[in-house]
Parts: sequence; C-alpha cells; structure tokens
Amino acid sequence: DGFDHVYIMRGGRVVAERGPDSQLVETFEQNLDTETTVLPRGLFRDDIQVLSDVPMLNQLCPETLKLVAYTGDRLTFSNEEVLFREGEIGEEAFIIIEGNVDVVIGEGDNESLLYTHGPGTIIGEMALLSDTLRTATIRAQGELKVLRLSRDLFFELVGRDVNLGLAVMQGLSDRLVALTGQLENAQRAGKVVP
Repeated sequence: DGFDHVYIMRGGRVVAERGPDSQLVETFEQNLDTETTVLPRGLFRDDIQVLSDVPMLNQLCPETLKLVAYTGDRLTFSNEEVLFREGEIGEEAFIIIEGNVDVVIGEGDNESLLYTHGPGTIIGEMALLSDTLRTATIRAQGELKVLRLSRDLFFELVGRDVNLGLAVMQGLSDRLVALTGQLENAQRAGKVVP
C-alpha cells in the first residue's frame, strides 16, 4: 500500500531519505570538492559495493552504479527456487548480491550442473543480447538476494558506456572459453560424443 522508504534525488544524487511515515530519516552530505555523495547506510551502500566488484560493471562511474542500485529491483529467492528456466524468453538480467545460484541444463535425471555462481556475478544477459531463449535454468542454492535489471535498463547502461559493452563481450567470451574447455574434457573422458 505504500513505500518502505522514499529517496529524494537532486541532480542524480540522493539528498534525503524519508521513512514509511514520510518523516525525514536521514539527509546525505555532499562533499563538493570531490563530487562524491555519502550514501545511505545499509542496503544501497552494500548493493553499490557489490556492483563495483562485478567485472561487467566495475568500469562504470559511481553515479551510474548508483543508478543501477536505485533502479534495479531487489529480489529474494528461497533455496531451490528458480529465477528462470531453460527455454524461457529472457526479459531481464540478474546481479547476485548475496548467496549462490546453480546453472543447470536438462531436467530430472538428465539434469547437469554447469556452474555455481556467487555474489557479483551477472546472469541472464545472454538471452537479452542475443534475443534468444534462455540456455539454462538458474536455481537458488540457499537464500539468494539479487538485483534484477530490466531489458531496457540493461541496454541503457550498455549504451551509456563503451567500456561496459566491451566488458560484456569479455565476460561472454570468458564463459565460452570455459564451456569449451569443459566440453573438451567431457569428450576426452568419453562422456560426450563429438
């Protein structure tokens, strides 16, 4: 029925926070010499720290990281809960804030675990970039907290910064190299037919 907190922004910077009763909770000082803003305590500061550790995002300026932290949706998943399934249409990407996910392909007895990813990993971006169906199922391993980025926000961020576009390509390339290595090892072990 309402918001837990309202953040007041001026010039792209958070300047105050109001609680659920509309009372002023905190104002944020700005250091005019360095153009930095003291961030709110708790969730958003933690989100921004995790985001700054994401290889695809760590080249972004602090203001853009704040934008991601404030505009992304924070979601919590329970153990074994599925974020998305192989074969679904991809409409968002997720950044793991806390916890781990299993990346699996197949179902039931044919299910294979490809990877386990933890905090700072971005997942789901491949379906957004290639406009294809999801290539794997992503499942929470224990309690999981993520930041969900819509397709529009993801592409806005990629469009804002050339370095982010290059980082996305590098991340995808790294995954392809790792997956190719896994496939070669499986072939050598006779588990996969060439």
